[in-house]
Amino acid sequence: MAEALPPTRKPSTGPLAQFFWRLAKLSTQATVRGLDGLTFGAASLVYEAAKPQAPIETRLQRLDEAKEALSESLEAIEQLKIEAENTHTRRAQALADLELLLASKQTAEQKLVTIKRAIQQDVTAFQELAGISDVWKERTIGFLSGVAASMAASGLIWLIAWVAGRLAG
Repeated sequence: MAEALPPTRKPSTGPLAQFFWRLAKLSTQATVRGLDGLTFGAASLVYEAAKPQAPIETRLQRLDEAKEALSESLEAIEQLKIEAENTHTRRAQALADLELLLASKQTAEQKLVTIKRAIQQDVTAFQELAGISDVWKERTIGFLSGVAASMAASGLIWLIAWVAGRLAG
């Protein structure tokens, strides 16, 4: 930001001169705050100090540095482009592999269903050959015989206790 120079002399006559003096003073304060280059009509109210220019060697060196930075940036962009293409290729290959895996999963599931059906048919055929007709029927018979055996054992224990009580008493 260019530093504004304050007006050097104060006008002493007339309201119009005082108005321009105040206007110049305000524009200098605005420039110091960051509003560079305020211009009213054709008269510029901001005074800029002359900036010394750097020697040509320094400017050429800066241009060379900027050129190097630009070439490094272009190389980095090229590397990113190559990496993006590689990533895209790997992604496409992964999608193709995924499709193959999904297809093989479906065929494996179909084979599994077929194997389960064959196993069920084998179990059914074995049950028919062995004479096992119904699993639930067998479970029901087993449960009821267990209840009957438990009641018989309880009755036997009661009978022994009753006989022992009669003999003792």
